[in-house]
Amino acid sequence: MIAILLVASLLSGSIPEKSWVGQMKEKISSLEMVSFKQVREAKTRIREKYSRSGLPYRLVNRVIGKVGYYHVNDLLRNWYALPAGTRDKIEFMFADAGLKHLTFLCFYESGANPNDRSYAGAIGLYQIMPRTAKLHCGIDLVEDLYDPVVNAACAIEILIEKGARENLVAGLVYYNGKRKECPMKGYFNCFWEKYQAALTPEEKEKYLRAMMYVPNVLLHQAIGEELIWRREVATK
Repeated sequence: MIAILLVASLLSGSIPEKSWVGQMKEKISSLEMVSFKQVREAKTRIREKYSRSGLPYRLVNRVIGKVGYYHVNDLLRNWYALPAGTRDKIEFMFADAGLKHLTFLCFYESGANPNDRSYAGAIGLYQIMPRTAKLHCGIDLVEDLYDPVVNAACAIEILIEKGARENLVAGLVYYNGKRKECPMKGYFNCFWEKYQAALTPEEKEKYLRAMMYVPNVLLHQAIGEELIWRREVATK
């Protein structure tokens, strides 16, 4: 029956409209920054990069599923929506500060959206609280935090102040304001022990959430390195 209708439509000169699946494929490809294959290959490389036994790197495998086609393309669309000059400034500032390995912290903090505001009130690309911006960066106007370059400069100031250049884990924990009941030296091992010793699912979840911030940041930094920097080098 379908074949008869198709022949009839061809003879009459009318061409059937594209199927819903075909329309969706066109829509996806028009929004696509990287393909399913590129995301899959990047995911494999990221998994290999963090297939080591030490914490927090081992925990990256718990969040590797976030390297998905739609999530990655959303991040890249937001990043490339920033003016090229703005992206270049941000990358230069992080590299100049010795924090190149945290340039894409914004991928996890805001999804690379400079207009993002969290339920807690953190603002902008690197999700900075207004009181934190005033205390550490001397920023009085909340509106200034929506400027990606200003926001990035403040994030760098805080990361340096919190010691992220000397101790990545400690710097990120303090940057994010996560639980500080464990000493910075051996922070992850301390929390891992508390997690394993927890008696209730709720208590385990509490410690797991506190531990997972750093692995999530590492994962999203790796997404930027693989699908932005690596591709840029390959196309030069």
